[in-house]
Amino acid sequence: MDLTHLERFKRRLLVTDQFDLVAQDFLTHACGDDAFLELGEFVESPLLTGIIHAAGRRCFGHDSRLECLALKRIGPSNFIHGSFLIGGRMASVMYFDDVDIGVVSIAARSPHPTTEFVRFAAHTPHDPSLN
Repeated sequence: MDLTHLERFKRRLLVTDQFDLVAQDFLTHACGDDAFLELGEFVESPLLTGIIHAAGRRCFGHDSRLECLALKRIGPSNFIHGSFLIGGRMASVMYFDDVDIGVVSIAARSPHPTTEFVRFAAHTPHDPSLN
């Protein structure tokens, strides 16, 4: 499978402030592709879970319940993506761990069909025992 579109998503995420276009591109070219959705392995990520909670606080002004979090890692691409519910809203996350950047997308409730985006930079602490 050709994963070059992931590099395009990464470049755009690094330089744009139009996260709706990045999310739309991802949904169109990746999430609409059954072969892509089969790639990778399910993972847990305390880092992303914390970031998702922080994004929920930013969007709602308080902690919101996180449900149904499913994250998949496509190792060779240093890419993690997933979907979840937060505050009863559908949401998704894309994260490139080689550049520590990602975006959380949280759909608004009807009747206002908007989506809130939170771009984030995640810096994992260096483990000195790995020296």
